[in-house]
Amino acid sequence: MSATTCCRKFRQTLSSAPPPEPGEQERPKPLLQLRQSLNRARDLPWKMIYPGHGDPYLGHRQVINQRFLEQHERCEQIRRLLQAGPRTVYELSCAMFPWLKAGAVFLGLSEIQGHLDLLEARGLVAAAQHGDVILYRACDGQRQEALR
Repeated sequence: MSATTCCRKFRQTLSSAPPPEPGEQERPKPLLQLRQSLNRARDLPWKMIYPGHGDPYLGHRQVINQRFLEQHERCEQIRRLLQAGPRTVYELSCAMFPWLKAGAVFLGLSEIQGHLDLLEARGLVAAAQHGDVILYRACDGQRQEALR
């Protein structure tokens, strides 16, 4: 890999949970996959980043660290909402993004689902299916491998 790289994952702004592929048996967990990629890339000796969107920039490590901080803060917001009781992805999305309407609602759902995947991997939320509905609830457990 060259010291100068152009890659979507190094955009300075990025949605954390793009939509899943149609027909997949197991739902992908793109935020977890993104975090793995970012962890690997953080130590690479890149200088200038030429993203697919936006202006070139220096300091990919700072961008990656900022992204992780933002994800942590979003996870904490979701955990606070779940302290009041179990909720669906849709209920969480409506509570966090009440301004989203029509087609934009899906973006909120994807954002929430990505962070719920991260929280679930950390043992901080649990999902339970009730008929056709999946409810998420807060937990106290924590699995260290997903913390990075």
